[in-house]
Amino acid sequence: MYKRFLLLMTNVLFIATIQAQTPTISPLETTEQCPNVNITFTVTLPGIYSTINVAPTANSVPPVVVQQPTGITNNSTITTFNFVGKFVDYNNKQTFTVNYYNSSTNT
Repeated sequence: MYKRFLLLMTNVLFIATIQAQTPTISPLETTEQCPNVNITFTVTLPGIYSTINVAPTANSVPPVVVQQPTGITNNSTITTFNFVGKFVDYNNKQTFTVNYYNSSTNT
């Protein structure tokens, strides 16, 4: 019984660690957005990063990055920042790609 419980607790801790290291964005990717409206996105990345930028991508007409990342904060394990973007009314898949880099560790 003890071994099963220990294994279960190890699995729970491992899953919690993996989930804690997943980048997050708000509002969620599944949330519908109105076109041509500025949206403030909040992004949390696992790790400490010093260089961050956002690039718009799409099949034909890309969304617009209104403001590159601001309010970048680092603590011992995560980096959080905001950026402002808006989607255009053009019925194609539009995404924002976040590029991040830590110049002190070259990662």
